Amino acid sequence: MMTRRRLALMGLGALVVAFVVGSVTGRIPLRPILTFVQFKLNPGKARVQHLVQLKHPGTGQVVFLIGTTHQNHYTDPAYSIWHVKAAVAGLDVDTVMVEMMPDAIAEGRFGDGPVEMPFIALQAKQQGLTVVGMDAGWDKGWRGRQDKMFENVQQSLPAVKRGLIASGFMHVGQFEQQLHDTGFVTVPWSEAERQQVLDRPVSQDWPVGLASALREAIGRAQQGKMATDPTRAADVDWFISIRQDILRLMGESPG
Repeated sequence: MMTRRRLALMGLGALVVAFVVGSVTGRIPLRPILTFVQFKLNPGKARVQHLVQLKHPGTGQVVFLIGTTHQNHYTDPAYSIWHVKAAVAGLDVDTVMVEMMPDAIAEGRFGDGPVEMPFIALQAKQQGLTVVGMDAGWDKGWRGRQDKMFENVQQSLPAVKRGLIASGFMHVGQFEQQLHDTGFVTVPWSEAERQQVLDRPVSQDWPVGLASALREAIGRAQQGKMATDPTRAADVDWFISIRQDILRLMGESPG
C-alpha cells in the first residue's frame, strides 16, 4: 500500500510534468493543473469540491457541475463510476451535457469521448433525460476549446430548467466563472450535502447499451474511421485498449 509521502511525491512529479507540458504548449493554465494534483492526493475531498451548484436569479434555472477523472473512475474506489452514477441519478435534472462532440450524440456514437462520458450519457438516456454533447476541438488551444465548449452549453441552456454539466475536473472552475459572467450565482452547498449526493446508494448495473457502444467505437477505431477529434483522441491504440479494459471489467468480451 502506498504511503502518503510516496503519493505526495508522485503528485508533485505529476505537477512538474504537467506544468512543463502545459506551459510549453500553451494549452493548460496553472489552476487546472493544480486540481490534477489535488485529485491525485485526495480524490475523496476533491470530488466534493468539484460538485458545484449554480442558479440564475432571473430565470430560476439551476445548473450543476461535476468534475470527472476520465478512466480513473473505473479503478479508483475513492471516486468511482458509481459515485458519478449517484450524481446523475440523484440530482433531479432534465438535461445532462457531456464532454462529447455534439455530432457524436446526434449520430448515436455513444462510445466516443472520454471513457466515462459514454457511461454518463447512456445512464442519463436510460433515465429519460435529454443528453447533449458540448465538447470542442483543440484547434484553438485550451482557451479556445473551453470557450467553444461553453458556447455549446449556452446553445442548450434556454431549454434547460435543471441541468448537469459533466466534464473533466480541469474544466469545472472555468465553467463556473463563465456561468457567473452570464448571470448565474454559485449556491452555498455544504460538503456534507455534496457527499450525500455522491454517496447515495445506487445499483451497480451498467447502463443499457454501454457494451455495444464501446465495441462500436473500437470497431470504428480499428477501421481507421474514428470520428472523434484526432488531436484529442490520444493515439488509436490507447483509445481501443482503454475501452477493452472497461469491457473486461463489465464481464464482456473486449471485441
